[in-house]
Amino acid sequence: GQIYENGYAGEKSLGKAIAYYKKAGIVGYAPSEYALGVIYYNGGDGVTQDKKAAADWLYQAAKRGNANALFAIGRMYDLGEAMPADQQKAIVYYKEAALKGQPDAQNALGLFFYTGEIVGKDLIAARKWFIQAAKGGNADAMFNLGVMLANGEGGEKDMAVAYVWFKLAEDSGLEKAGAAAREIDGKLTPEEKGKANELLHPAGKQ
Repeated sequence: GQIYENGYAGEKSLGKAIAYYKKAGIVGYAPSEYALGVIYYNGGDGVTQDKKAAADWLYQAAKRGNANALFAIGRMYDLGEAMPADQQKAIVYYKEAALKGQPDAQNALGLFFYTGEIVGKDLIAARKWFIQAAKGGNADAMFNLGVMLANGEGGEKDMAVAYVWFKLAEDSGLEKAGAAAREIDGKLTPEEKGKANELLHPAGKQ
């Protein structure tokens, strides 16, 4: 399926990809079920967007414990796509995906704890989930963690480490993180700048 979806053999055909994914999906292969869900969710290349079909396939993959599918179903509940919006259910799926190490779900869960929406405000928990998501490469979580570190929310204040996370988020393509990094840069002491530089450019890895 991936060969036709991505055109690895010189031919890109979502129609053929769907046919192969369905063969695998019907016998309960979660990665194929997830891939089918994504194709139907996005549509394009001759495939009609069908979020209901997407939800059906993603749900099957989620039942088998696929972390990306768990996050996707959680987001569909969160946004009310192809199903009634239900943030309580969204959190259940986000948490299961987050516990499996899915960075997007970890960031989403962190936001719920940060805002106090549905789950009750818990800045320590928010910071914990943002840390995990940031380490997993989620740029939004890097930014969110930087904000918490700069403000001393959910733990100690650390402007140098906040600057580092803002820079890493900027490097990952998050434009607003660049503005935050520049703002903090003007407030850092020489010692903090040295610490930030060492974290960004460890000795021996220049």
